[in-house]
Amino acid sequence: MYLPPSLISNPSYPTYPSTFAPGAPPTSGTPVSFGGATPPGDGVGSPWWSCGNGPGGAGTGNGAQGSLLAGLSSLLSSLISTLQQLLGGLSGGGSGTGYGNAPGSNGAGYRFTGPIWRSEGGGLDQPFDNVSISSTGDPHIAETGTTFGGQSVNEHYDDMEAEPDLVDASIAGGYRVATTVTAPNAKGITYNQSASVTADHGRDLIAMQNDGSFTVSEDGRSIPLARGQTVTLGGGVQVTENANGSLAVGASNGQGGSIATTLSASGGGVNVTTTAQHLALGGSVVGHRH
Repeated sequence: MYLPPSLISNPSYPTYPSTFAPGAPPTSGTPVSFGGATPPGDGVGSPWWSCGNGPGGAGTGNGAQGSLLAGLSSLLSSLISTLQQLLGGLSGGGSGTGYGNAPGSNGAGYRFTGPIWRSEGGGLDQPFDNVSISSTGDPHIAETGTTFGGQSVNEHYDDMEAEPDLVDASIAGGYRVATTVTAPNAKGITYNQSASVTADHGRDLIAMQNDGSFTVSEDGRSIPLARGQTVTLGGGVQVTENANGSLAVGASNGQGGSIATTLSASGGGVNVTTTAQHLALGGSVVGHRH
């Protein structure tokens, strides 16, 4: 039987036999050197091998046997603690950053299933440490940042089509950014006719048109907003009208993850920029559906 040195309690012998190393116990029949120390006459290398009663009488033991049991108990406790930490990390629990949340009732929730995240609707999502995704101009798409695994992302391309799911995030109740586009001109160029953010299972809606007008609503009820003012909607999303007339829409998952989208009218279109930290994102840009 091979036992690690931490369980050897007899000080009469070296803490580890000199002829083999951890992880490589001797094979059957191989002599074991104890560095010149002489084992007891019965050939047993250390008294913790004893299964009998000690001199204190029945049930007392020799003390070393209790040390062995205590060592085994400590080892078992350590293994259980390690398993609990691993399970906590996979579920996004504990004190670490959680990249996802419990499933939502309308397909907006997310769950961790391995190296990637899946929306309840079946889309593949990517956890990011930080990322910026934008649709600007006619429109130019950009995605830059760092994934949860430390991989750099730097993509740029043109997309003249409407995107009903440009970006979505692992926020309870959902968080989705969408765009519509103008009719293409003679050169086939379009602009974002409008851009919107929906949250709280569709109950919260923030939308901007390319003329700069916008709507903020909660459960179909219009919410007034003035320059420099911030309102918090029922789903926890915060909306601010900036001094230049743009809108900032922010939310968090309550586990260290956050997302913010800026909508601004410029050059006949609506520019959209979404940034996120410690959050799993999906949508057409992340999923390369273009």
